[in-house]
Amino acid sequence: MSSLFAVLGRVSIRYRWFVVAAWIGGTVALVVVLQSAATTRAFAEQGRYDVDVGRDLLGVGAGSVAAGLTGAFPVNGSPARTGAVAGVGGRTQLAGLLAAAAVAALVPAAAVLRYVPLAALAGVLLFVAVRLFRVRDLVAIGRFDPIELALAIITLLAVVLIGVEQGMLVAIGLAILERTRLTARPQLHILGRIPGTTSWAPLGSVPHPQAVPGVLVVLFAVPLWYANAVHFRAALEAACAQAGDDLRVVVLDALGMSDLDFTGARALQQVLDSLDRDHVAFAVARAGEHLRSNLERSGLVARIGSDHMYASTDEAVRALAPATSAVAS
Repeated sequence: MSSLFAVLGRVSIRYRWFVVAAWIGGTVALVVVLQSAATTRAFAEQGRYDVDVGRDLLGVGAGSVAAGLTGAFPVNGSPARTGAVAGVGGRTQLAGLLAAAAVAALVPAAAVLRYVPLAALAGVLLFVAVRLFRVRDLVAIGRFDPIELALAIITLLAVVLIGVEQGMLVAIGLAILERTRLTARPQLHILGRIPGTTSWAPLGSVPHPQAVPGVLVVLFAVPLWYANAVHFRAALEAACAQAGDDLRVVVLDALGMSDLDFTGARALQQVLDSLDRDHVAFAVARAGEHLRSNLERSGLVARIGSDHMYASTDEAVRALAPATSAVAS
């Protein structure tokens, strides 16, 4: 709330009501979306049935619109209510309809509920929370990846010590940072031809592919963008240096490179400059339509040569290094 007050201090009185409404509405929407999705997935795993989270959120959104027009509370996939229904064996919408009918029947006696101790209500929430919190999942996450376990624990502590909304924002921010970290350091695979075939696979894999002398075939199976452009250039130049003075052809298998931004284009252009100085031919194989469009807009197709854009890796190698390809076959 302190951040909200700081924003209001810089906004004129005329628009403060709009800022307050947008802030509250955005916070409620964030809580509803994340909590509903988490509840749907958690209880689907317990009940071993499939769910469509998008359809559930569409229903929640429609209900919230109706609630806003009628002055009611926003609709939400509540862990407490869902846990209570699941705990007594509810499996269909009939349980919700009967619960609504029971609430409507108890409206005349609603004043009596104010005497229910808060401890009793807290006990219901704790019962549901215990069912949602599964230590086995944390153990499984820790065995799979300690970094993911650390992110989960940080998010858990943020929710407990700071607040639900802040904890959700921390979780989203950490997830984005972790995904950025992973895509910023992808592996550059060096490929070889599988003997007796026209297929190529990473060196050292089970089919035992073999490198073609004088030819370096690499696979960078992620979009080339500003987060990994420097890494791509450094990895490719290191692979070229390791290939030695006999290197004559470099082929980029672009099957997984679905996108290319301006920084990625600059990095690829710098690689081409280095290869030109060493008189090494360069080609691109299996570039998708979107990637090729980006290469054309950046001028790289003209730089590489449209005749050096190939439909397959083996076709590129046979066209640019026919002598070594004949020996390898």
